[in-house]
Amino acid sequence: MQSNMKKSVWDPSTAYKNPEVAELYDANRFTSITGKLGDRKERRAFSSALACLKGTQTALDIPCGTGRMTAVLLEAGLQVVGADVSEPMMQQACQKLKGFGDRVKFTEANLFQLPFPSESFDIVTCIRLFGHYPFEDRIRMLKELLRVAKRAVIVQYFYQTPLTRAKRLIKRRVLHTYEGVVYPVTEAELRQELTKAGHNTERRFWARQWYSEEVFILLTKS
Repeated sequence: MQSNMKKSVWDPSTAYKNPEVAELYDANRFTSITGKLGDRKERRAFSSALACLKGTQTALDIPCGTGRMTAVLLEAGLQVVGADVSEPMMQQACQKLKGFGDRVKFTEANLFQLPFPSESFDIVTCIRLFGHYPFEDRIRMLKELLRVAKRAVIVQYFYQTPLTRAKRLIKRRVLHTYEGVVYPVTEAELRQELTKAGHNTERRFWARQWYSEEVFILLTKS
């Protein structure tokens, strides 16, 4: 996803276009004990948000990546379009989800300018992306998500508290481990962001509240 805004040196718009990275994406994140636990908790939070939207029929999942949350949407009975800037990631998703047949389709798309008319999908989901982009970029993306959604948007943020900030500093400065999420938000920043995007009706679903940053926010349209 190209943007003229300043981002971190590590650029998610290009990092996952490497076929080797795409092939190992799930194995590197969700096969360890902690990875499996985190995956299960994220799916549960996502499913809880989805359960609030009875009667939903169509969904756009962007970026769909290897289809982790696309699968949750399909299992809920929805017709889904998975979109991403990375063809290799979508190839992994297509292989993983081929059992769902024509209920799922994949297309290359840039979240800064989605190739869909307004209100094309009942819901639009955006998971594990906003943590890689600064405020102004997130505003642009959030407006696009809301534009193409008819009923609601489910978007994942990385929420900063004193505890999660301390944990991040330990990882970065003491353990020297890679930390991909570079733009967590505070409560004040989140409120400002939703207001600036023109939306402030939301519900929150936590993956692991207090000690982890992942929060799924359900934005419903009137």
